[in-house]
Amino acid sequence: MNRGASDAVLIEEEWYTPIFMTIYGNALGDKEPKYKDVGEDDLGRVLIHGGGSSGDSTLWISIGRPLRQLKWLEKYAASGAPAPMVRSFLVPLAVADLLAGDAITGSGSGGSEMTLNVDKHYERNQYGVKSPQAMELLRQWALPGSLRTYSEAGPTQQDPESWGDVRASDELRVKTGVPTKRIPGFDVFVDSGEQEFTSQKEYPKQAEELTYVYACSTNNAEFLPKGKSIPSDDVARLAVARTFFRLHRPPDLADDDAGLGLFVRDYVAPWASQAQISIAIAEDYEEMATTERDDLPIKPTHDEFGTPGAKPGRGERRAAAVQLSAESRKVLQARFGFVTGLRAVSEPMTVAFKLGGASPAARKLLGPLRDVIAKIMADYGFVVGDVAVVEKQLPLYRKDVETSLKALELLAEKSLDTVVEALKDVLEGADPSQSTGSKSTAATAAKSSQSAKSVGRSGPKSVEKSVPASSEVRSASGGILTVNVTLGDGNCFLHALHEAQNGVRSNDAAQAALRRRVVAVFQANPRLRVAHFGAGVPGEAAYQQFRATILGNGVWVGDQTPAMVADALGLRIVIHRPDGSVHFDARPNPVISPAVTGAEVHVCYTGNHYNSYTAVALP
Repeated sequence: MNRGASDAVLIEEEWYTPIFMTIYGNALGDKEPKYKDVGEDDLGRVLIHGGGSSGDSTLWISIGRPLRQLKWLEKYAASGAPAPMVRSFLVPLAVADLLAGDAITGSGSGGSEMTLNVDKHYERNQYGVKSPQAMELLRQWALPGSLRTYSEAGPTQQDPESWGDVRASDELRVKTGVPTKRIPGFDVFVDSGEQEFTSQKEYPKQAEELTYVYACSTNNAEFLPKGKSIPSDDVARLAVARTFFRLHRPPDLADDDAGLGLFVRDYVAPWASQAQISIAIAEDYEEMATTERDDLPIKPTHDEFGTPGAKPGRGERRAAAVQLSAESRKVLQARFGFVTGLRAVSEPMTVAFKLGGASPAARKLLGPLRDVIAKIMADYGFVVGDVAVVEKQLPLYRKDVETSLKALELLAEKSLDTVVEALKDVLEGADPSQSTGSKSTAATAAKSSQSAKSVGRSGPKSVEKSVPASSEVRSASGGILTVNVTLGDGNCFLHALHEAQNGVRSNDAAQAALRRRVVAVFQANPRLRVAHFGAGVPGEAAYQQFRATILGNGVWVGDQTPAMVADALGLRIVIHRPDGSVHFDARPNPVISPAVTGAEVHVCYTGNHYNSYTAVALP
């Protein structure tokens, strides 16, 4: 659930919002950081390190709101971190909407690779970025020169250039209304003894104690917690405040009435406000998730300022940064297509080795190819998107793959056909000419964000189910079709489509080839891409997410994918319910589909799995 970014800045006619992430300590000193961190290169290009052995473990971020990251800053400090920091960088608001719109709730999401919406009771817009596609959105759209580091010490002469613009973390606290001074012995955000976040159940107790002290000190009944009263005697009234003061007096305040006054003003009042804010955030989420759920918008909505419908001004002048972003994005898109393609080669290679009866000569070629892929995937800078590394290595890695491809083509062995096709897709995906890297336009943000939603999901594998239709399903020629139990491995829609088209059982190579075919059509048809994803950078970002997602093995499809596949293949796809009735009829649009064949196929959707219909039952 995205509850709106509170921080946005207009840059070169495009709205941007900051991404905030707290780190336990600086990890940029390592060539291959083992822990999450964000740095920049000598040109200001932002480089995201996800941590872990692959450089891409879950990245826990806040979109447009730093409050939760300030709480993490305090938690890390309580846990013994010597120098925790908050990193932040800017991405287009439309891209942030796209990332948030594809998130699922963190509860019960075990095994899923989708972006997670987490900590909803504690602060808005908290996400765990897990999928390569979502991580790539951040890498490709981070604005060069926008990296900031917020540290407790503030800027020093020893700060590395890779930290970007270094500022004091108190700047974030002042901006969000968080007190810069803590009450000794009184925990609001973090239980210092347990070194854990304070439970939301403790917030009312905190707020009540602090507001009662404030009410007694100021003799203002408006701040009294429910069921409480101010002592009528001034001595007793002030004793409430003085007792709390002596228990939690900061060492820099004198133990007298003057010190008490400063304590109430600078400590008690602002922390009482924070406790109340924490309660309001939790209650706000509960209301939206329950009584207001049906009224929530599906598409992102943003406040507009100035004359309705008027074009926004230019905003901050960062033309060089925006241009560098576009150039870098073109390189990164080529690299991501290359890496995604290489990952997809593993399936047909496994089939050729184990099931396809590859000859000894073929095995001699596949072994070195496997080594080439392993070498590329072990190149940390290349995999995580260091543009300088990619610009140097991508041409070399392309040559390595081209050499393997030529050798396999010369052998011309049938068992290698799917490997050959997969390698061709790798080289096509690594062609920078296929990436536009265009400058963003805000006008299509909402449209393209929604177009990309539900393109694909990486979640629980579908379950194979025998679902006999209770009414007849007939082909275009009138023949009665038979429903088959299709393989349930996360690729069931593509398996069912292949079986319905060809009348034979599908396998990993078949569904992977179908995925690549769909992407190839979209890649070659800009009009088709714009029709489904919109124009400008929001549309481009949505398409790149779709491209990366649909190429992923085991990624199950969302609601809009059948229509996209129908347009790409020029194929009518009729999706039936288990009782034979029509659930969805995806007909190719003759205006945008490159080749409407007039053919149609039928599949059955059970609610979490696709089965195929064929004229003859499949063995």
